[in-house]
Amino acid sequence: MAKRKVLNNAKKGGVPAVNVTDEQMEAVEILRNDPIVAAHELLERKMRPLTLTLYQRWSLRQMWEKQFSYLVWSRGCGKTTMLAIYLILRALLFSGQRCVIVSASYRQAILVMREVERFWQESPHLQASVTGDPTFGTTEAILNFNNGSYIKALPLGDGTKIRGERASTLVVDEYAQVPRDILDTVVRPFLNVTADPMGGRDTQAKNFMVIATTAYYKFSHAYQTYQDYKRLTDPHDTLYDPSYCLSEFSYRDAPEGFMDRKIIAEAKRSMEHSQFLMEYENIWLDDTEGYFPRSLVESARRPWLSPRVQGDPRREYVMGIDPARTRDAFAIVIIELADRGALDHRVVFAHQEFQMTFQDMTATIRNFLRTFHIVRIQMDAGGGGSTIKDLLAVPALHYDERTQTTESEDAILDMDDEDHRYLSGQRILRMVKFAPKIITKMNNDLKAQLQGERIYLPGRISQDGWGDPGWEAEARILKNIDTLIAQTSNIVATPNQTGYYSFDTPTQREHKDLYSAWILALNGVLELRSPQPEAAQLAQGFWMSNSMIRTPAEHLQNPQGNAWNNPYR
Repeated sequence: MAKRKVLNNAKKGGVPAVNVTDEQMEAVEILRNDPIVAAHELLERKMRPLTLTLYQRWSLRQMWEKQFSYLVWSRGCGKTTMLAIYLILRALLFSGQRCVIVSASYRQAILVMREVERFWQESPHLQASVTGDPTFGTTEAILNFNNGSYIKALPLGDGTKIRGERASTLVVDEYAQVPRDILDTVVRPFLNVTADPMGGRDTQAKNFMVIATTAYYKFSHAYQTYQDYKRLTDPHDTLYDPSYCLSEFSYRDAPEGFMDRKIIAEAKRSMEHSQFLMEYENIWLDDTEGYFPRSLVESARRPWLSPRVQGDPRREYVMGIDPARTRDAFAIVIIELADRGALDHRVVFAHQEFQMTFQDMTATIRNFLRTFHIVRIQMDAGGGGSTIKDLLAVPALHYDERTQTTESEDAILDMDDEDHRYLSGQRILRMVKFAPKIITKMNNDLKAQLQGERIYLPGRISQDGWGDPGWEAEARILKNIDTLIAQTSNIVATPNQTGYYSFDTPTQREHKDLYSAWILALNGVLELRSPQPEAAQLAQGFWMSNSMIRTPAEHLQNPQGNAWNNPYR
């Protein structure tokens, strides 16, 4: 009879000891030594053994053998699938492995776990090796193995919720978007403790780290790391270290039929050129060459600042609106005003939609007026802005589903329109005509605010995890902020015959709606916060007291109240 051995360390964390024969142990060692064979034997896709492409096989072998791996893969090359395969094999072939995935967004970490789940659904060997179904919660998603290993996805946030976590295999996806300070202070310390400090025989002897991204801008920390890895993986460099691996592939490296060439052609036609070069060609770019360099706009991000689904009742907000034209999106940007004397105005909300009617746009504006204390609206007078202005000037009724009551809402009036002078409502709307002079001023103002670090952009989601109330909404806002940054970085300034500048996208097919809403909102902020002449002090007599003078905030809370509530008036 073949001699039996203990495969797992029975003393480690309650992991049960499993007796195996010499032949079985030999088979395990073969799989441990060759991840390509292991993937083919243990995993299935569409009821067939998993077969990897040439570049996937090379990359998986490098990741398996090297302690530190950097994957720079373009969109469509199968990065998410590769990460899932790697994590499954680590957890399956070595006992007690703590395999952890983090990313810039919990959604992206969940995508890797969903790919793990798909392999679990299709692979009988994997199904027989786990203790139950994968679970997806608000604070983690996890798959537990019979040998004491697990694969876990965690929400990153600001790092406070996962500080102190430990991992033997760590995967960081969307590396370019993960804040550097969180990487250094929270994520990297996951690996501080060795995989098996007590010296168990069947666990891997060291910890492993894989970082993955698509190419980005050269001013990012991801490019600095890329440069380091190029030296660390070059045998002719003095910094060469055989424990490092760098894997770079673009869509051009994929075999024929692996990617839909029509999809790539459409992406090339519709995407911003710089974005296509990074995401598909895998080219690191120096910076955008427009009026607002990408590095400048990105510098406004603050990792501690999150989007707002609804406003803080103690704060005041300014709304910028770019109405939708035929092919454009309807866009709204909301800025939270800094305290008087402070300079940190914050973009906290961004929204865009396509193919909306004027009635729908008006309803959307009113919805955000209910959730934010808006003290100024700056709206483009063109592109249907005058139509929306007329619709807002009519008082509205709103049915509140929470209280099951119908409430009346004030008209929103143009503060500069003489026809609105004697109407009752909130005079908080200003229509802006995009003439060359005002356009040049607004763009110069935005650039000055960015250079002076006086305008901030959100850098993370505040919610603890996937599925939390407001998490999906915050994720959508943050995605719109990303689009806002991309649009702003794409703007090109060209002199015109008026002596001012025109600000537009390089081609007509590209959008700039969120950028337009941003400069409108900032224009309103600067109007409200620009130095105002000191108001004349009224003499106080028997007919007026201080209590009868209303502040602007009180007026906004009850714009139709009687400020001169005096029987002698």
